[in-house]
Amino acid sequence: MTTYTKTADLMVTDMVTLTPEDNLASAREVMKQYSIRHVPVVDPLNGNFLGLISQRTILKEAFDIANKFGIQELEYQEKKRKIVDFMAPVDNTVTSDTPLLEAGEHFIKTKHGCLPVVDGNRLVGIITSSDFVKLSVALLRERT
Repeated sequence: MTTYTKTADLMVTDMVTLTPEDNLASAREVMKQYSIRHVPVVDPLNGNFLGLISQRTILKEAFDIANKFGIQELEYQEKKRKIVDFMAPVDNTVTSDTPLLEAGEHFIKTKHGCLPVVDGNRLVGIITSSDFVKLSVALLRERT
């Protein structure tokens, strides 16, 4: 029987990250390449978690750029914009020993798509609402 009790049991640790100096074009490309919707932003010197850049933020900015400069300028304009200006600082994080029930309740309450796992200030993992769906399916399979 599957036993998951803490975020460490379910979190993804093999993460793709960006730095504040990366640009929106590179964030968009990373999301496309890895089929992900959120990318943690970390300090390149110490790995400290700084915030998240989301697909929603990139799409909003792409629409704004297209409206202002035209679609032909999109990639050029995205390369000029640093992530630090668009990333969302995340106050909602959990630690690797946070109970999964608490993390799951966070998703229900906030409707966020991901939750960074931070020990101290260092990013150690990420847990997504999709991870909870996968866990639910696994648990349901065990019951049948």
